[in-house]
Amino acid sequence: GGDLLAEVKRDAPKNLTVLGWQEASKIWAVADLALSTSENEGMPVALIEAQLAGIPVVAVDVGSVAEVVADGQSGYVFDRFGAAYIQKVRELTLENIELKALGQRAKMRVKAEFSPEKLINSHLSLFDEILSR
Repeated sequence: GGDLLAEVKRDAPKNLTVLGWQEASKIWAVADLALSTSENEGMPVALIEAQLAGIPVVAVDVGSVAEVVADGQSGYVFDRFGAAYIQKVRELTLENIELKALGQRAKMRVKAEFSPEKLINSHLSLFDEILSR
């Protein structure tokens, strides 16, 4: 969504479909690449979901994006949206082999780093540390 959705749809290349907001469970099954151009993020759960589905990410480094996306490993993280970001998206859309490899690494990393078990164990460790003080 957002204020620029109509403009982005109008200016998109013919081989790119811009949908705007969609239900995550329906969209990741047909996506090749997740893009995040947000200027403000907390914990970007959508980017975790994308990687869990084996979809690599190209994102701007805001909020916890750099904690969720391993730059060069599960996707690419840029300081700001601009020419380098756009160039990387172009490269990835032309390099299907790199896209698939990034997606596989993204899925493995997210399963290891953001699994429910890891979340539970991290909370338990924190509680143990607090209670032992």
